[in-house]
Order: sequence, then structure tokens, then C-alpha cells
Amino acid sequence: MGDKKNLSFFFGNIWWLKIFAVYLYNNKQPTTMKKIATLGNGKTLKVRTRKETREMNDAYLDFISKFEEEMGVSSYEQGFTTIEHEELLKNKFVDVSVFSHYTMFLTDEWSLTINPYNNKGIEIFKIEAKKSKSGVGSNLMNNILDIADELNLEVNLVPVPFQNRFGVIPAKENILRDWYKSFGFVTKPFTTYFTYKPNK
Repeated sequence: MGDKKNLSFFFGNIWWLKIFAVYLYNNKQPTTMKKIATLGNGKTLKVRTRKETREMNDAYLDFISKFEEEMGVSSYEQGFTTIEHEELLKNKFVDVSVFSHYTMFLTDEWSLTINPYNNKGIEIFKIEAKKSKSGVGSNLMNNILDIADELNLEVNLVPVPFQNRFGVIPAKENILRDWYKSFGFVTKPFTTYFTYKPNK
């Protein structure tokens, strides 16, 4: 009888199991299965997530210094943000979440936000001309790539059209992709990234 009471007490008070389960969930491996993606051929791929951190490096700092010097501007804002993109690795989709430093430049005509990418280059997180079809965006991109050439740095980005307040995308993604390709950007295999290689 005493043994039954002890077992009842042990299994009836499982709050410690719940706490342990929460601990395991919060401390799981960075790469975990997230969802299932269906391909056009009917096959499915496991989708996983991966977390990364990007810190300031020499390539990033050199670009900022040269950009400020060439463009006659100073950084408007600096801080940390989260960048998300997809990769295809060993027949599995990977949703990558990157915690990264960023630097924003802002003028009356344009805004630019960049992030460190790796020791060989930077990432353009956001580039925007305040007035469309004015040539401002193209001039800004040419200046960015001229500096990248001079410093022998790659420039990386993910083509994502802007949305207005109604959620409508004014520029189609394929038009935006063609615009980046006109500057020499090429697709990076198995990712959503476009990459520009310096002309040295």
C-alpha cells in the first residue's frame, strides 16, 4: 500500500518533467527540423533552421570608411538586426536566421543599409531611392561597386521588392533580379543570394 502511494505521488506531481521538457526545448541544437516542403515532382524535403551571428570585420569596416569618404556622408544609424534567407543543402531546405550588425546611411535622395557578410565582402540589406526612375538608385549602386572593386570586396544581397502600405509589391521580383544582373550580380548556387565579384 505504501509503495502504491509513493508511485502515485511520483507520477502525480510531474511539474518537474514539464520544466525539464521546456529546458530541452529551449536548449535544442541550432539546426532543427521546421517543416516539410513539397517539390513540383511530388517529393518532399525536410526544411531545417540554422542560426548564425555576424560580427564586424575588416572588410565591413574598410567599406564603411571608404564609402563615407567617397560619398561625403556619415552613418545615420548602427545596431543589430536579424536577416533571414533560404539555402538548399544536401537536398534539404535550410531557413537561415542571422543576427548581424548593420550600418545605415541616409540622405534626402537615398538610403542604404549594409551588413558584414564574411572576410571577403559585405551584404546590402536595403537600398532605396526616394524617387523611382530618377537614376539615383543606379548611381548609388555604381558607387558601391566602384568602392568594392577598389577594396577587392564581394557584394552580396537578396533581391526582395519593396511593399507599400497595402501589401502590394510595385516591382516584380524578376524585374528587380534583372536590374541587379545588369550590374554584374550573379546568382549564388543553392541560396537566394546574388553576388557581385570585384573587377580587379
